[in-house]
Amino acid sequence: MKKYLFIPRFAIIAMLVLVVGIFAAFSPLADATKWKLDAAHSSVSFAIDHGFVPTTGRFDKFKGDLVFSPENLADSKADFTIDVNSINTQESKRDKHLKSEDFFNAKIYPSMRFVSTKFTRVDDKNYIAHG
Repeated sequence: MKKYLFIPRFAIIAMLVLVVGIFAAFSPLADATKWKLDAAHSSVSFAIDHGFVPTTGRFDKFKGDLVFSPENLADSKADFTIDVNSINTQESKRDKHLKSEDFFNAKIYPSMRFVSTKFTRVDDKNYIAHG
């Protein structure tokens, strides 16, 4: 029987925020250019509905590479990794719970990784990275 890793909805949102944020920072280029994620000028953050007050947080450690050209989507690639143990909601007890088996199971799955399989154009300025 195949085992599947359950990724909480906010983890998927966090990865999408990272990918969308990265693409928003790049202007269209004629040739595919390789970009390294600049952690000093980037962030991976999330917000989840937790009762009456939304809970916000971030991942402090992440890295990524992007090779992208709007004219050559077939050769465009994205590869981003988040260190699950770097989760930070400004509440250590909650962070510990999020790292537990109830959510990320960080002992077994210490990182989240997104690797693109293809890109599709939405319009002249927006693209979707599938992976």
